[in-house]
Amino acid sequence: MDFKQLQAELRKLEKEAGEKSASALIAIMEIRATQFEEKLDQLRIDNDKKFSLIQWMIGGLALLITILNFI
Repeated sequence: MDFKQLQAELRKLEKEAGEKSASALIAIMEIRATQFEEKLDQLRIDNDKKFSLIQWMIGGLALLITILNFI
């Protein structure tokens, strides 16, 4: 194998390694994005629960104030 063939083979291997590395990085980024979306969804659900509880508390206070005004 002469030097030119060796260089061509090395370039081919570098190209394949680069493509595999890029694919691996993309896969990692997709996994991270999915995890981030799941965390955002969980935060949204938690905030909805908290907001709902606050709404019920405000409603209860309003009802209590209304009742106490008539007493």
